[in-house]
Amino acid sequence: MALLAEDGTAAHFERALELFGEPALEMDTARTRLLYGEWLRRRRRRNAAALQLGEALEIFRRLGVPVWSDRARRELAALGDSRDRSASAPAASLTPQELSVARLAAAGLTNAGIGARLFVSSSTVDYHLRKVFRKLGVVSRRQLQTAELGGEPTGSVP
Repeated sequence: MALLAEDGTAAHFERALELFGEPALEMDTARTRLLYGEWLRRRRRRNAAALQLGEALEIFRRLGVPVWSDRARRELAALGDSRDRSASAPAASLTPQELSVARLAAAGLTNAGIGARLFVSSSTVDYHLRKVFRKLGVVSRRQLQTAELGGEPTGSVP
């Protein structure tokens, strides 16, 4: 209902959270907080969004639902929130764009090839790679290949 409402969307989210207050409805509460946080972030209400998204993330973690936790983490990352980045995962400090660039570089693509895949300029790729190297403590693409980046590169590698 909240997402379809033209006026008073925030009030609909608040009412839904009141109704889902029971422990048996924790998953519904967390999903509502996630949607509310996404909605707030898109309206540039950063602090309120971070609050809702952080609460959703905590519930998703407690319930052990990694798919939903990842979605909440991505939304928090879009706000620049780094509270959830783990020191145990080297790639956790990378932004989504940096991670995509790093994976493609590790797969052997040139800056021009990465730029073509991601629809950015090769100078933008160079900028992201410099940040990746600094964050991961590597100095070459060869070292990047052995870094734990997780997942697969974006797109297919020729």
